[in-house]
Amino acid sequence: MKPPTKSAITNALNILLESIQEENECTFASSRNHPLDTISFEQRAKDLEILGLAKAHLDKEADDLISRIHHQRNLAAPIHRLPQEIFGMILANLAADRLVDDGYGLLQLLRVGRIWYHAIVNSPRLWTGLDSTLPPKIARLIIERSKSLPILSFSWTTVYGYKDDQAHEKILEMAIQNSTRFKSMELRVSSDDPFPIESLLEGPTPALEALTVEVYNNQAGEGGFREFVLSEGAPLKQLALSDVSFNFDSPRLSGLVTLSLHEFAIPSLPTLLQVLSVTQQLEELTLSENTWISESVAPGPQITLGHLKELRLEDIASKYCAALLISIYNPICSRVHVSDGVWDEGTDSLDQFIWQPGNTRTAALLGLHRQPDARVFGMSIEVATFTVNIRTQKEGDGQRDL
Repeated sequence: MKPPTKSAITNALNILLESIQEENECTFASSRNHPLDTISFEQRAKDLEILGLAKAHLDKEADDLISRIHHQRNLAAPIHRLPQEIFGMILANLAADRLVDDGYGLLQLLRVGRIWYHAIVNSPRLWTGLDSTLPPKIARLIIERSKSLPILSFSWTTVYGYKDDQAHEKILEMAIQNSTRFKSMELRVSSDDPFPIESLLEGPTPALEALTVEVYNNQAGEGGFREFVLSEGAPLKQLALSDVSFNFDSPRLSGLVTLSLHEFAIPSLPTLLQVLSVTQQLEELTLSENTWISESVAPGPQITLGHLKELRLEDIASKYCAALLISIYNPICSRVHVSDGVWDEGTDSLDQFIWQPGNTRTAALLGLHRQPDARVFGMSIEVATFTVNIRTQKEGDGQRDL
């Protein structure tokens, strides 16, 4: 596209300058036909001011026109012809934990345009992620705009020096007031956390399905974070606890699909077996980093975990690990990882269990006895710095051995 001619530009500029001179009763002396070196210093300053005013208004008028054209063009885009409810559903497919972060948040999407703004503001399902690092004003806005819908995720992290205590306290107050709406909570706190996190954990959470609690700086499980008890509600589907005491005598554990326990969150073997006996939908079980179990551990009555697909035991006291393996049977478990990070020149209880002649118990652990299908199983066993990988495959219609 060709630019405007020089004469057209000159005429347009002259019209602007004449208008400014008339409005302000002043004179513009600088021109191509007038020698600039004959103009006084004061007049040059006034001419620059007049030219600046003309340019600013010309730019503003052009920008306004460009903005209106962009808006009309955007209105014609296919996505903007969608009903507002459908557009909101498309935006809702964004991951819930990314909707309010610094890079991909709703606050940034609000700036795309008026259509996006109204679609987002009027779609409560988009405002379902709450984080303790948000300013209280933004957190309150999210709660209000989500209306009565469930809050899909609440994340709390105690970071000293990152937020002032009053901001954290306000976020916690809002969380406790709206705990009945939470579907998922992820809490990372210190054992000497000054905030009453237990009040949130033990408050009413009837809709809660997933819970993660990680306590750091907890010395031998005896820190300031006391044992907590879940209130009544729907069964959890996911539970992950690290270094925190928990009352496992809860009917809300019966529907667990994933259970992960770390360090001092691992209960006594009888308690764990009691939990496993009622979690008939459990698919993943992880126990890790607790080598300090000193009391004697005896296997319990064998429990069948009919849906367990993955079992991970990492750096658990050998006698506890061996007793657990003897006490459970997993007919379809296809991924087993046993890690013994404690060096022992002798043969401990875990070694005796894994390497016994025939290894029928390990075969049973993997569900290798008289399985009718041709499924391939794998097992990884780590002892100190050595790793042994064992794979098995169906051999005929009889028992499969390692």
